[in-house]
Amino acid sequence: MAVTQFQRLVCRLMAEARIATGESYMADGVALNTLLDSPRLSRDIDIFHDPNAALTATWTADRQLLGSGGCRVEVLREQAWFVEARVSRDGDTVLVEWARDSAYRFFPLVRHPDFGLVLHPFDLANSVGCGVLDANGDLFRGDPDSLRNALREGTLRFHPGSIRGSVPRVSAQ
Repeated sequence: MAVTQFQRLVCRLMAEARIATGESYMADGVALNTLLDSPRLSRDIDIFHDPNAALTATWTADRQLLGSGGCRVEVLREQAWFVEARVSRDGDTVLVEWARDSAYRFFPLVRHPDFGLVLHPFDLANSVGCGVLDANGDLFRGDPDSLRNALREGTLRFHPGSIRGSVPRVSAQ
């Protein structure tokens, strides 16, 4: 369980807007934990945009969507490039962050039933400093088709960085 029921509700309230505009996507902890089916719960929901105008438009629309969904939205910080708000309903609370990010990524965004649009698994792993490892424990260095096949077959693992001073092996391919 990578997200609470309330976090999932908040994401679903905004999901269709992600798809409709294509200007923003979910990433970081909630998305990666869901992909990995991790028991770790993230304390916030991260939504990324490029450029600033997309952030402003999305923040305005999402605030209305959340309010229409019965949520209270308390703004904690608001800048042109970053908005942080506490979203609550019926005693449940989650932080949501709308942030400016570069549109540079290796793979296209992926549709997700709860998040709308989310980074591709490979880009998710790279965005949070993980390494993508193949079945042998080597850093994955394949082409996009090989990556898709390996994801489908379940032969990839995500490595969170160094473990007791070691790092993943890099195979020369």
